[in-house]
Amino acid sequence: MPCAAQGVSSEARKYLAGALRETDGGKLSATLLALRSTKDKELAPLFEAMARSGDKNRRYFAVEALAELAGPEAAPALLERLKTDSEAAIRHKALLHLLDLKAVSPAELAEAMQARDEWLQSFAARGLVQNGKGDRATDALRKLVQSQEQAVAGMARMGLLATGDATQLPELRRIFDDPKTPDAVLGLLLEQAAEAKISPALELAEKVAASGREGPLRVQAYEAIAAIAPDGAARLREAIEKTDQTVVQVYLLNLLVARPAGQSHLETVAARKDAVGLLARFELARRKPSADSAAAVAEALAAGHPVAVEYVLNRAKADVADRPDQALLYGPALVAFLRSFPPESSNMGPEHNRLAVAATVLADIGTPEGMNAIKEVLAGRYGAAVRAVAAGLRWSKNPAVCELAKPLLASPYLELAEDAALTLGAFGDFRAADSLNAILVRRQAHAPTLVTLAAWYLLKIDHATATAVQDLVKNVR
Repeated sequence: MPCAAQGVSSEARKYLAGALRETDGGKLSATLLALRSTKDKELAPLFEAMARSGDKNRRYFAVEALAELAGPEAAPALLERLKTDSEAAIRHKALLHLLDLKAVSPAELAEAMQARDEWLQSFAARGLVQNGKGDRATDALRKLVQSQEQAVAGMARMGLLATGDATQLPELRRIFDDPKTPDAVLGLLLEQAAEAKISPALELAEKVAASGREGPLRVQAYEAIAAIAPDGAARLREAIEKTDQTVVQVYLLNLLVARPAGQSHLETVAARKDAVGLLARFELARRKPSADSAAAVAEALAAGHPVAVEYVLNRAKADVADRPDQALLYGPALVAFLRSFPPESSNMGPEHNRLAVAATVLADIGTPEGMNAIKEVLAGRYGAAVRAVAAGLRWSKNPAVCELAKPLLASPYLELAEDAALTLGAFGDFRAADSLNAILVRRQAHAPTLVTLAAWYLLKIDHATATAVQDLVKNVR
């Protein structure tokens, strides 16, 4: 049922056009973040236009949004920012996204190295080294080692080391040995060493791994060790055994799972009687989906350890996206997980965030048992569990969630009704039109983020997003 006849679509366009002309930075940011959160590729032309805005903050945001929404198709716009933007931070971000997307040629990297911008030169040189064209960067790298910026000089030395210049090692050792060297700098160098698999940098990564530095940096060091060392899997297993920090152990396990030679070491970790052992058993079962795999999922979730639950949920999300047939093994355990939450609880906590993710995954899997379990929770007594599951439906990619959300449109609890309207609206379901229009009409009573989503989804319901984006582009300044 199109809503344009009631003037709703027109009002939605007017609201978004006005929001994009907003001079209040906070309100504009809320609008842009809301639009980006929809992940609608139809918005790419709007962000491409915004990448040419006269406002540097809008351009920076647009570069980020374009890379996320359009992927490789964003390359021409990102390349334009790289070559023409007046702001160094935007040029840097554009180049980093182009490198991540593998959408920049050696010739374009060589051109970027001619810029009078040391950071840009260092990122471009890093790209050339990664692409096996380090010989094109050698002269520039030798100049960059004189930079006053420690990170730039360090990356230049690491780049030269990657080309076989072992004379860079003594100075790199000094940088890694100095307790005053910021973690951020060491992180950049470790990332570079891992990406290019720079063998002489192994000893530098080992220094950090054995140091008293913060856990995330030491995990990054082990990531470099695993990438460089022939026995990387064994080293990860040894590191799991040496540390008593569960969070660090789980990060290391994640690295071990990704190693081709990690099977035997994973089996060793699986013998442990703690959370990481539980997850190792889950990973072994997951490799060959079977009834045992489903039992391993159930065991990991039933243990209730927050780190273990998040690990399994993250794996489930990835499997739903990459191997949906095998993702069926998560269904029974997720159903039990949903039903394990007491309906009478009224206080939202971190565990309810995990419940929302579980609801999203279960809806994406879409088995009748899973959908019925969600329906049962939503029909239960109002509380934190119902709120979490209703919120989780918003992020599902399965249009069947519209039938689960529809009854909540009439809920006396405002947040449930709003979540239901957004769930249906994201799929362009006309049954959400009245609720979304009510949000738009009473816009002063709602957060700009919610009003923006309501306006955009009203346009989806009216099949007017493409023409609306064309009009919105004209409001970019």
